[in-house]
Amino acid sequence: MDMPAFKITGLAISVMFTATVPLMAQCLEADTGLPKNAEPAIFGSSVAIRGDLLVVGAPLQAGLSDWAAGRVHVFRLDGSEMSPEAELVADDGEVGDLMGVSLSTDGVRIIAGAFMDDNTYANDGSAYVFRYDARTRDKWVLEAKLVANSPRPQATFGRTVAIDGDLAVVGAPLDGTVGSASGRVHVFERNAQGVWEETTQLTSPGQQPLDRFGLALDLDGTRLAVGASWAGSERGEVHIYERNAGGAWSHLDEVLNPTGTAGDQFGFDVAIDGDRLLVGEYLADGVEPDSGAAHFFNLVDGTWSLEDSFSGDALGALAELGVSVDLQGDVAMVGGRYGTAPGGDPSTGAVEVFARSGGTWSSQRILFPDGLNPDAEFGWQLALDGDRGVIGAPYVSDPVDESGLAFLVGGLEAGCGPAADLNGDGVVNGADTGLMLAMWGPCPDEGGCPADLDGNGVVDGADFGLLLSSWS
Repeated sequence: MDMPAFKITGLAISVMFTATVPLMAQCLEADTGLPKNAEPAIFGSSVAIRGDLLVVGAPLQAGLSDWAAGRVHVFRLDGSEMSPEAELVADDGEVGDLMGVSLSTDGVRIIAGAFMDDNTYANDGSAYVFRYDARTRDKWVLEAKLVANSPRPQATFGRTVAIDGDLAVVGAPLDGTVGSASGRVHVFERNAQGVWEETTQLTSPGQQPLDRFGLALDLDGTRLAVGASWAGSERGEVHIYERNAGGAWSHLDEVLNPTGTAGDQFGFDVAIDGDRLLVGEYLADGVEPDSGAAHFFNLVDGTWSLEDSFSGDALGALAELGVSVDLQGDVAMVGGRYGTAPGGDPSTGAVEVFARSGGTWSSQRILFPDGLNPDAEFGWQLALDGDRGVIGAPYVSDPVDESGLAFLVGGLEAGCGPAADLNGDGVVNGADTGLMLAMWGPCPDEGGCPADLDGNGVVDGADFGLLLSSWS
């Protein structure tokens, strides 16, 4: 499969990368799909990344035999090379289980949700924990199948999952413990004997029917953020929990959007990293209807305080910015699954990259592939790890409808763009030409010089030609 051209935009500037221009911290490093696939797989419905491990879910793909039992694809990264390492399936998978609808990894284990699995009841759901074992042929072994201690029909246990060391969390947003679709979150811990066992169940204070508590969740160490985006007539809310040294969980705070309205779905996706929280509100109206929004919070004196908010208006009406979010350190990615980026194809989806400096968040660039079909939903799911990320586009229709793709991106902290953008302002123009002329001639023995675009140790006409080829 030919890799789609990839663009970034900053404000009104659009840059097309081509193979003839050397790149510095290029955003798109690789993409992968299922080129031999002959039926829908929605590959990219879930994604996870940790270190050199990249994981992609394909919940409509056949398992051992049955269609839509689901499959999880594991890749090992070597630079920008994505080498397939394993394909994970459930030994007891059946038609429609949809394993791989959700994913999480800590680099050693992978947890995959199968929220339509029938165990005690129809669609009560399950989640599978796989562990890396280099001694085995397939490298990954099934360690446990997690199910609720007190299952309920149609609970969709496994719709969301998270894992960090010996702690795993599974969302069941349609659980009816406190009324229809009120939702519940199940916490599992791996004991000294290596057995996973359910240790507690979480609901929210004042929980109501239809809240869908657990439709979003994110785990960072012993701190957990849970979204209930249908609460309050779909105005939405987020709840923060902390596990203490004795193993008990405490409800720390309820986070709301003070300016939100019914139907906005605040908390449809959440990301937590230490004392920072990112919340997606994908149906919020900006100037454009349903353009979506993303909200950044910071923990100050025990209270989660709003730092910054951003609308999805730059991606157009119905962009749904905030349908997916992830946050690590001073970098964040926010997906708009139907977004139309400036200069991009209509409604293919787009991902906005944000960075924090001096206590303030700002939009850095918009990522979007060129040449995807409308409603490919680039940005439906995404994940960050350090300077790199992975973005799913499950409804890419190549080679067949709803095949799906996943994109590896990099350079998110340092910034990405053509090497010829010497002053880093997002455009290659006369200012960069002036800087190149100032560096003309041999580069210093130590440190080199950024204007040496072809890396031969001297700034000369060849470098000037490369600068002109990326002029924009």
